[in-house]
Amino acid sequence: GNTIRNLHPQPGETAEFPTPPPHPKDFLQEEDYALISVVPGLHGKGEIIAFGGASSSGLWAAVEFMTEPRYARELLTKLKAKSGNLPRHYQVVLHARFQSLVPVEIKYVTHREL
Repeated sequence: GNTIRNLHPQPGETAEFPTPPPHPKDFLQEEDYALISVVPGLHGKGEIIAFGGASSSGLWAAVEFMTEPRYARELLTKLKAKSGNLPRHYQVVLHARFQSLVPVEIKYVTHREL
């Protein structure tokens, strides 16, 4: 199935984020989990940002979350450590709801520093 798996869950962390199957009435995906990964670039230079989702709408939601100022502000507050520092490399899980394949609600679920 279409599931984001946390391969090494810490105590209290969710191990799986399964995307429900499309609604049988119209076969349109109504919700999806998406994964954003910010990892080191090739040869240690720069960063690579990868977006994943079970549907193209999930990918749309992930890109919107990283580029829309209101979501970016929310992400910064979630990522910021008590020291005020931001992690350089991390993964974020999002949950999105859709109407006619368009993201209408995107919510931060969790993140992990890499």
